[in-house]
Amino acid sequence: MEPYYEVPESFLRIKAQLEENSSRINEIMAPILEVTQKLSETLQPLVEVSEAFQERINVISRNIVIPDSIKFIGKLREAQYVLLDQYSNDFFCDILNCNDTNAILLLYESKNNFENSRLIIEKCKEHSYIRPYELLFSQSVDAYYESKYNLAAVGFIPIIDAVLTEATGNTTHKVKDRYKQIIDKLLLDETVLEGDHALFRLSMTVSGMVTTFYKTVDFSDSEPITLNRHWIMHGRSISEKSKLDCIKIIRLLCGLILLGDIVNEKPD
Repeated sequence: MEPYYEVPESFLRIKAQLEENSSRINEIMAPILEVTQKLSETLQPLVEVSEAFQERINVISRNIVIPDSIKFIGKLREAQYVLLDQYSNDFFCDILNCNDTNAILLLYESKNNFENSRLIIEKCKEHSYIRPYELLFSQSVDAYYESKYNLAAVGFIPIIDAVLTEATGNTTHKVKDRYKQIIDKLLLDETVLEGDHALFRLSMTVSGMVTTFYKTVDFSDSEPITLNRHWIMHGRSISEKSKLDCIKIIRLLCGLILLGDIVNEKPD
């Protein structure tokens, strides 16, 4: 039987051209595919070694033991607590093993009717950095003892600013710049922290609080859980401040005074 239609000549020419192009593409791709296959075979052992190496790193990482002393400092930094003096082994162990660092800090601070913070306040009050601002400091202390902790916090914070100016001679408003001056001067002597564990703990915990306390957090965000200078001083903080919050600010103030004395070599 004769076909009921005829394939157009133009269609046959297009079909022939496509077949010819396909053949040429196969000829071009053949060496590329061959090289790709060889490269894959070459790389496979490297991939296997890399995977084995990564697994080894993972095993090592899981077995790395961070010294307890570093964990201890890390937890205090996270809690915004400046370590000013020696501490008992009980305090060390309780901080390491607790789930609520602030609860332990409050427990220890409350001993002997908060005697430790009272002594720190008296020490600050007599210092030359504080004397020019004695009125504001005294009123802030009064607010603290009267349990007006939000008001006390607002009073103590500008005194920290003033202390940084007194310690550095730098009148700029940038707190971190003035703090950096103190740290840079402290580190000019590369051996200054060697063997002086108390100074290391002091500088590390002061640094930890400065970092979080002066962190800029946009006012369109939620209020930070930790103390934040910008939210407090710009009237955006609505959280109720606690006695421990004020103690943390006071300890930062004292820590900066101590570091200022060290770099200026003029203990008061």
